[in-house]
Formats: sequence, C-alpha cells, structure tokens
Amino acid sequence: MKLDDRETWSAYAYDGAPPPLAVMHQQMGRKSLVKILKGGVGSGRYPKGSGVQSVAVTPAFQMARQAIMDVINGPVGVDDHPVAIRAAHETAAVLAELKTKGYLMPSGVDIRVHGKDNPSGLAEDNGTLMLKVPMGLPPDVSLDVATQATYKGELEGVPRFVVTNFREVVLHEMGHIMRRRPNESDSTEFATELRHLKSDLFIPAALQVSRYAVGNPDEFVAEAFVKLYRGDVLSPETMATYTALRGAKIK
Repeated sequence: MKLDDRETWSAYAYDGAPPPLAVMHQQMGRKSLVKILKGGVGSGRYPKGSGVQSVAVTPAFQMARQAIMDVINGPVGVDDHPVAIRAAHETAAVLAELKTKGYLMPSGVDIRVHGKDNPSGLAEDNGTLMLKVPMGLPPDVSLDVATQATYKGELEGVPRFVVTNFREVVLHEMGHIMRRRPNESDSTEFATELRHLKSDLFIPAALQVSRYAVGNPDEFVAEAFVKLYRGDVLSPETMATYTALRGAKIK
C-alpha cells in the first residue's frame, strides 16, 4: 500500500480505549504514533507491550483533515480527537478566507490536543502552522471561550494579548508565517530589527498593540497583524514600525 505524500501522525487505540494523548506522547514519543495510510487505516511500530494497535480512522477525522488539505498544498496532521477535529474545521475556514484574499499559506498544518487548558499556537521555522488545543474541553464549550479565558485581561489599560477567539489564535500564527523573515546572512536586516527593538519608539508603538507585543519584533508584528486584519486602526507611528519590521500587507 502506497503512503499518501502528505502523511500525518496521530494516535488511536491503547488496549482498546484511548488514554490521554499526552500520556502516549510521554510514553512512546511522537515518532511512534500511528502513521495514516492513504486507505484510511493506521499502522506503525511501537515499543513491546505498549498496547497500541492499528485501527480505522473515524469519518469525522477524515473530513476535518481533508478540509485543510483542500486549502493548502502541504502536509496536514490532525489528532483523531473531538476537540482537534473542531479546531481543524475552524482553522480550515480561516485559511480559506486568507487564501481567497491572496495571503501566503502555511507550508503545513499540525493540530494536536494537549493536557493544558489553553489553546495555543506556534509558527515553525519551516512555515508549518502548529496548533494545540485542550483535550479536556467539554463538547458544549467553544474554543473561543477557552481562548478568552486564557488571553483576556489588561495591565494599566493595555491588553495582555490581542487575541479574543480561536480564529485570532490562527491569525496570530499566520502573522508570523507571512512576515518577510530576514536572511540570516544579511546583517542589514538584523540591524534593522535591533535598531527598532532598541529604539525609544518601539515600546510606545508596541504598547498600542498589547503587552505581549513588547517582547520582540516578531511578536509585535503577529499581534499587530491580528488587530489590522480585524479592522482596528493603529497610529501612524505604530504602522511605520509594523511596515519597517516586514509585517504582511493587509488586503
């Protein structure tokens, strides 16, 4: 049986009943998780006595993964878990909207469940969009509610984070991916970043976005992208900093 070129990893059966995936990750490591074959059946090699078996993937998982594969041209990984499946459909909708407007797509998408309460994201160096969602989220609680509980709050009138819903978690990470990153061999690009970071203007500009944006130019750009994409207006000084730090053009 030939493997799909865009293969993924997930985990399904453990002595007949799935344990928390975080436990499986800890016990076996990610590379020993189930590899999905083109025919929709999981198989793989596992440590002796691990209890992991090959099982058929669920139709809901197949639909969720396909929703993202219809949008991007790259590998897609989704845990076969109800919360990850919900996140996959919401992510596919955001990416489809961005693609329609002509934005750069991620080189891949990886959606996993974890044992924490907060949805989170990561833009990997290779352009992959990584998202983690809480495995214990009840069916009647939305990812938006979990996001708000994690990222809401202000300090001295400045929001801790820009994101207010799961959609904006995806947009934040896409702000990283779409940013025109500097060439490591080009010292001029890094000098530009350092100059802005050390400038007396950077922190005031970042504080117009969020506390998190103050951390470094990359987080400033990602946070500012979310605000701009949802229609918020930034000051000319903040916009100048966003442009100088290669933030994606808003379309």
